[in-house]
Amino acid sequence: MAHYQLDQLPIIEIERNWAERLAGFVTDPMVSQLLLIVGFLGILIELFSPGFGLPGVIGVLAMGLFFGGRILAGLAGFEVVVLFILGIIMLILEVFVVPGFGIVGILGLLSVFASIFLSFDNFAAALTSITITLVVVIVMIVLLWRRFQRSSAFKRFVLLTREEKDLGYHGVKDYSHLVGQTGVTVSTLRPAGIVRIGDQRYDVVSDGTFIPNNTKVKVVFVEGNRIVVTELTD
Repeated sequence: MAHYQLDQLPIIEIERNWAERLAGFVTDPMVSQLLLIVGFLGILIELFSPGFGLPGVIGVLAMGLFFGGRILAGLAGFEVVVLFILGIIMLILEVFVVPGFGIVGILGLLSVFASIFLSFDNFAAALTSITITLVVVIVMIVLLWRRFQRSSAFKRFVLLTREEKDLGYHGVKDYSHLVGQTGVTVSTLRPAGIVRIGDQRYDVVSDGTFIPNNTKVKVVFVEGNRIVVTELTD
């Protein structure tokens, strides 16, 4: 400054505030990659688990830090958050409301991936990050699924009773005595699911409607092994 005869000017030092430091930390490539993996895992586990628990909270916080840091750093706008939330809503509708996996689920996935792509400043970095995330998430799902199958939570939603011939079971069992009896759903009927009647669990189907878990139902029709129930209203 003295060389250019500017040494008489005051020197002002500008330091980054906490928001800028946080944005710099969470937008670090390694940190943002970890946030993506944790966020995807947490939300995915929550989608296939009853209620809303710790995995969902951790997943939402991780994705909030991922998008929030990029918005503060000026790498993305609020439209990416809107796209991501819209995608998650469509995936929830696909899992819990719309039967099968169709256009709603595909649009939800496209919306989620589009929000992540738009959060990066170049296509190559976005593609690399999403690829790593998907590989790690798929591996974790396989490992967690095997463990989940051995847990008590899995037994609550899947009927594990085997009707073998040496136990006296026949190809078609008479369930006509269940007509008119009431029970409680132990899994969501979409439309098939499991209902507890007395001390027994039965594979049933609803009368065409979506019936949530822990809902009182009544057997209205039986045809062979097919047990049809309807929701009881107060």
